[in-house]
Amino acid sequence: MTIREAANTLRFPERKFVQWLLMNGWCYRRAGHKSLLAYAEKVKDGYLYLKQTPIQDVHTGEERLSEQVRITPLGLTVLARRLSREGLQVDVPAGMLAPASRTQLGGERRA
Repeated sequence: MTIREAANTLRFPERKFVQWLLMNGWCYRRAGHKSLLAYAEKVKDGYLYLKQTPIQDVHTGEERLSEQVRITPLGLTVLARRLSREGLQVDVPAGMLAPASRTQLGGERRA
């Protein structure tokens, strides 16, 4: 789901949600660009992915990639837990805070 959809699902203001993602190492912006990009660690953990779509620039006619961060269902669950644990006011849908394994939450695996 998009960042806007995730913020709406969590009933958390979108701008504050984007700021939280930036400040907590989930996303970043390239210098001089507005769009968000996902950190590789969060992609590898299965929380985020980067949707890339080839588009044609209307001004130059050149083809380029449009990139958009998407949040996976697992990522949404982890975000809901982190935000509520930090005491931020989120309205989490029922079942989203059900117990999960430490590996799903990005914790260490122990043998």
